[in-house]
Amino acid sequence: MTWAGEGVGQLEAILESESSEEEEEEEEDDEEEESAMVQQHPPVGQEVGEAEERLAELEQASQALLAELSALETEFEIERTCRQRAEAYAAQVKQENKQLKRLSLAPMASLALPEEEPPEEDPDPAQCYRQQLEDLQEKISWLLEQRKDLTIQVQELQKQNQDLKDQLETGQEERQRLRAALGTSQRALKSFKRVSQIVTQDYCDAMQQLELEQDLRLHAESFAHEMLMQKKEANRQSTILLQTSEPSAQLLAALQEVGRLTRVLEESRQQQQQQVKELEEQLGRRPEPEELDMAQAALAAAEDEKLQLRKRLQEAEGRLVKLEEEGKPEADDAKARAVQEMMERIKNGVVLRPAKERVPLGQGPAAAASKRRSAAMELQVILGATRRVSRRTSGRKSSLKGRDRQLEAILQRRRRAVDTSAPALPAPTQQDHGDAGAVGRLDTAHFKGVSSALRQFFTYSSKVNSFVQPSFELAHHNFSNTQQDPWRCWNILGGRG
Repeated sequence: MTWAGEGVGQLEAILESESSEEEEEEEEDDEEEESAMVQQHPPVGQEVGEAEERLAELEQASQALLAELSALETEFEIERTCRQRAEAYAAQVKQENKQLKRLSLAPMASLALPEEEPPEEDPDPAQCYRQQLEDLQEKISWLLEQRKDLTIQVQELQKQNQDLKDQLETGQEERQRLRAALGTSQRALKSFKRVSQIVTQDYCDAMQQLELEQDLRLHAESFAHEMLMQKKEANRQSTILLQTSEPSAQLLAALQEVGRLTRVLEESRQQQQQQVKELEEQLGRRPEPEELDMAQAALAAAEDEKLQLRKRLQEAEGRLVKLEEEGKPEADDAKARAVQEMMERIKNGVVLRPAKERVPLGQGPAAAASKRRSAAMELQVILGATRRVSRRTSGRKSSLKGRDRQLEAILQRRRRAVDTSAPALPAPTQQDHGDAGAVGRLDTAHFKGVSSALRQFFTYSSKVNSFVQPSFELAHHNFSNTQQDPWRCWNILGGRG
């Protein structure tokens, strides 16, 4: 009996300890599940490693739950076997107790001691075992309910795992789409860079051609001055020839000089024509339509940035114009004086100082003469200033063209004045009248050739300006406008070819 009671007590202690451990584990699992439910699901764009760690944790939790369920089933089988054995043992002990009771009551009845009270009956062990069995059944039913709840939780975790897998697949697809879009944008950016390099190279070539044309213009102006001086010298020589008796040798030398100058003019004209052909060939190299399409896509992406840059550029130009108006109110007068000085230098060939140059104190005429520049260099500075001003506003472009027309008009008036001043010379003799007429005709024809060469030079310079200005406009300002008209770049670069 003592052994049976001790076995039952140990069994109850084991069951209680296991039930307490199971309750603690279930409470911990519930807390973990609640904390997992409270936490928000990771966004679609999180790294794949976090989702895999979450899946690993869920798998570990599910495996732990399955192991715990298998342990509970094993304990249930053990408890059921123990209960059956305990019931059989209790029935056997009950029968033995009845037999012992009958054996103990037989001698007591023979003694018949009325003063002694019957001994107290021991509690029925079967009732205790029955109570323990009922408790075990309640625990088993509670464990079954817990198993059902855990099964439901496992199903929910599996569903969450499936949802996370779906979200992970969606995130991977979105990442692939983003990578494809990034590759497309990078290719468009490369195309835009290539087109920009081509336009920049064309602009640099045009600037080199412009500098070359400026140098040629300076040489042409110096050459025109030389021609004017030679014309005056020829007029003086013709006057001397009219007054002398033997003009044949001097006339022959003058004719040779005129021929030499004519050859020089023809060579310069051929060089200018060759340069015009080279410029036309450069303009004939037009970009391909595919490159223009790629450039249009890149320009569409950079439109906002270009608009902001244009606004900033307009604001900076406005501030620059205000500062120029405030700081240099007499700039136009200085430019007009410089142009007038250039005209005087072409007429007279006198080297003048710049309009804004001042001789410092303490320097003599030798130092001032050493700082004087030639007429060609001063003319180059004036032309460079007028060209820079012409790139800012359209009004200054028209002023530059007006000055070119003014220069041509001055040269024409000079020619007419020289032609009209020819009759004012001393009257020639009758024998030399034919020679003088020939010399005058030669001088007039020579001056007409010089003026025609100058007109060709001015026409060629205007063509170069019309080429350089659209290239500058295309390179710095009008990239955003090509979105509406993608063939505008084609027309600007090749329309004047």
